[in-house]
Amino acid sequence: MLATWHLIRAFIGTGEIHYVFLARMHQVSLYKAAKACGATSEELDLIIQYPRVEKVGIVRHSPGHTGHMHVRFTCGQEEPGCQEGL
Repeated sequence: MLATWHLIRAFIGTGEIHYVFLARMHQVSLYKAAKACGATSEELDLIIQYPRVEKVGIVRHSPGHTGHMHVRFTCGQEEPGCQEGL
């Protein structure tokens, strides 16, 4: 899960990520990996929904995302029909 944490941090660093959907069961491991890499509680509160139940943060639970994560990018200027958050 360390590699996944670094990948998610790299995605977020672009400023182009709206959400990352990942099953809650994997968020537990992701959270622990992030802590092992030195992530602060404040940083994790902004990024990972776990341990909370309410949908907050960039990494959120979504049913069916147990074998993969789904990365939703923000709409680009060249995409007039794109709708944020869908």
